[in-house]
Amino acid sequence: GQQGRVQVLDIEKRSVLSIGMRGNRSSEDIERAKAAIESKLAGEGWSAAGPWRLLGYNSPMVRGERRFWELQLPVSR
Repeated sequence: GQQGRVQVLDIEKRSVLSIGMRGNRSSEDIERAKAAIESKLAGEGWSAAGPWRLLGYNSPMVRGERRFWELQLPVSR
């Protein structure tokens, strides 16, 4: 359901290539993460199967350098 700006969705099971990063995220960090995933994508025989997903795991009380975030790309063989 939805509460305020947060919406919880049930989605189908899927495979993803992902990379986790620590620290404040910037557009440059996101682009570097995308490049790393895309290089792995081609080398491992995967193809993109959906849009990018950006996940953040920490509350605003966690200092910037300690925050953890993840970029995912759904994939298929």
